[in-house]
Amino acid sequence: VRVMPNLPAAVGEAAVAYLKSPAVTSEQLDRVLAVIDAVATASFEVQDDVTVDAVTAISGSGPAYVYVLMEVMIETAAKLGIPEADATQLVLATVAGAARYAIDSGTPPSELREAVTSRGGTTEAALNVLADTDWREHFAQAIEAAFARSRELGENT
Repeated sequence: VRVMPNLPAAVGEAAVAYLKSPAVTSEQLDRVLAVIDAVATASFEVQDDVTVDAVTAISGSGPAYVYVLMEVMIETAAKLGIPEADATQLVLATVAGAARYAIDSGTPPSELREAVTSRGGTTEAALNVLADTDWREHFAQAIEAAFARSRELGENT
């Protein structure tokens, strides 16, 4: 069984994908699933290695994407005069709360973003700055680079 967990497994909040070989018995799979269930809040079976590599690029590397965003938010908060300890607490609570709300509400992230964005407001001002860049394309390219590297690493095993 090939399993792709992510760092939040350390706190029982992993997103996990797994690929099982036809040779895996139901007893063996049950043992693997017990381990996955112990560390994951989301798990699913995939049908091929390419999908495992895609999962690697999204959720295996994904925590780093969130952490770099958090770093920028904390650094900017400090520049704006919020003490670093307070900025860190504020950002961590914001990210955790946003994720929890998205999970609990079941609302698509695009709709949640729209709900937070008041016309002419502060969020719209910030998002307009981002819209003036190719950040979405750069971010997609970064994920695609992680996917390509995962494929390369898989070919060498």
